[in-house]
Amino acid sequence: MDLSDVRRHHLSVVLEHLVRSGPRSRSAIAQETGLTKATVSALITDLLDRGLVQELDTPTAGRVGRPATDVGAAGHSVGALGLEIDVDEVAACVVDLAGAVRTVHRHTAGNRDVTARTVINRLRDVTQRAMADAARMGIDCIGATLALPGLVDPQARTLFVAPNLHWFDADLRSLATQLRLPEHFPFTMDNEANLGALAELRHGAGQQFDSFVFVSAAGGLGAGIVLDGRLLRGAHGFAGELGHVVVEPSGKPCACGARGCLETFLHSDANPDELARHLADALRTVVHLIDPDAVVLGGSLAALGDEFAHAVADHLHADTLGARWHPCAVRRSTLSTDAALVGAATAALDRIIADPTIVPTRAFAH
Repeated sequence: MDLSDVRRHHLSVVLEHLVRSGPRSRSAIAQETGLTKATVSALITDLLDRGLVQELDTPTAGRVGRPATDVGAAGHSVGALGLEIDVDEVAACVVDLAGAVRTVHRHTAGNRDVTARTVINRLRDVTQRAMADAARMGIDCIGATLALPGLVDPQARTLFVAPNLHWFDADLRSLATQLRLPEHFPFTMDNEANLGALAELRHGAGQQFDSFVFVSAAGGLGAGIVLDGRLLRGAHGFAGELGHVVVEPSGKPCACGARGCLETFLHSDANPDELARHLADALRTVVHLIDPDAVVLGGSLAALGDEFAHAVADHLHADTLGARWHPCAVRRSTLSTDAALVGAATAALDRIIADPTIVPTRAFAH
């Protein structure tokens, strides 16, 4: 690493510490990160110049000696866009650097049997409304991520397949232009369950677990897998297609082409206990393979309440080999149906946290 790499790394360490741990004095940051006070002071000045942190108005009292002014992530001025295309709606939100959701816009309508152009136009409208809100609030959006319900290649900006949308090999390289995002605006995309898992890890029920499986249930059913605090994507980014695990080989046809997939029971006339049993059947294999601490139920599964979560846990623990010693916890999402949307914005913010120098130095008042 050369000196610029070291400085970039240290900027990331300090910014991430403030985002994850909350406002701190410069001396506290130095003590908690292991950096020297002089280094932290210089890094904070740099982050202030980029508008990524702010000094709080009220000095912190109760400390020995001269009162120290805390600094924190600049929620008032920096944020990112989270975008989502689902079967029944499109949505856009703005999440600030401090993790607060500042605005949400939705267009609720079926996206399955309309043209891709119609869906993109709907997404463009909610995106522009969210960006207008951000501008009125003085928030500079520094990136965007789109959550999609299918197999996604973020680097190629390609949606290989979204069975419930009936989209196949969709080339989305020009999508930023179609959404009228600013030129050179950082923009990427990912599977909605992966982004939901990221949101739960940062802001929701997954915060207390190092490893968990987030089950996303909306128009379809997928899973985002977190192992040791990191998303597990698989060799091609296709990991987590829990909805297409076959739980009844002679069951109903699925949109993916198979029969009896777990997803076919999500929108059927199955009673909650039958759905809980089939979900536990699919999760049992996942638990045996990766040994997570917990399963987090999202979307419509979370809406079924604690009784449903308990039923899933009972079925899961009954036949899972290690349940006697370390039963896998089953929790409801605390983010309801917004997990993927919030996770999309969080992913955009994570890119800035990883490399704060992406944001240019600006003439912010300290």
